[in-house]
Amino acid sequence: MRTIFMSLALLGSGVALYAFSLFTGPGGQPTEHGNRFVHHRDLGGLKPNPGETILVNVDVWVGDSLMSSTSRDLGGPREFVLFEAHRLPANVPVLYDAALLMGEGDSASVYQPLDERLRRTLPEYLRGESQIRYDIVLVDVILPHERVHTQPYEKNTP
Repeated sequence: MRTIFMSLALLGSGVALYAFSLFTGPGGQPTEHGNRFVHHRDLGGLKPNPGETILVNVDVWVGDSLMSSTSRDLGGPREFVLFEAHRLPANVPVLYDAALLMGEGDSASVYQPLDERLRRTLPEYLRGESQIRYDIVLVDVILPHERVHTQPYEKNTP
């Protein structure tokens, strides 16, 4: 009985360490603009291109604090237009890098180093953190011909 308990404890510890390493440890791949990308689910779906519109769910974490969430704050996925490559701003959004590495149905986390500019925007108790984590699900790539004929993700208002 003791052997079974010890085996289960070791198995549980291994699973917990693996899950923890997905969010805090080394791994993933660097993005073009200096963030770390960890692909959790790669379904091989349609990949977006610069200039296209995507529908995503994004949760933004600093430490163990959820700072914003499209599901919680906006009621569901949000549309974003990916900048065309020649129109990228000086501070490239994390979502831009992530989306170009993902396909429809994929989920990933992106870790952005917390620089002084971002640190100043945080509550005092979070300013000691070293990174921001973006948990992203790419729900849909909305192709131009789909946007012209319909607006399937716009809520109808009376």
